[in-house]
Amino acid sequence: MAIDEKTPRQSGEIVKVEDAEVSEAEFFLQRYPLLREKSKDELDKLNKAVLKKLDWKFLLIITLMLLMK
Repeated sequence: MAIDEKTPRQSGEIVKVEDAEVSEAEFFLQRYPLLREKSKDELDKLNKAVLKKLDWKFLLIITLMLLMK
């Protein structure tokens, strides 16, 4: 079986095209169209609201755990 020089080799050669690091924030902005259309201020308000909701959920759970102890 002859190997054509124009085809890539199956030996596991790695060719680096570019270093395309995407931050976590950019990943979510690209993945969800509703977030993509928001401005920086709107995203900050949304993050704050989500954190506030999570804080209240965790506060309730921790309080219940301490009461059951």
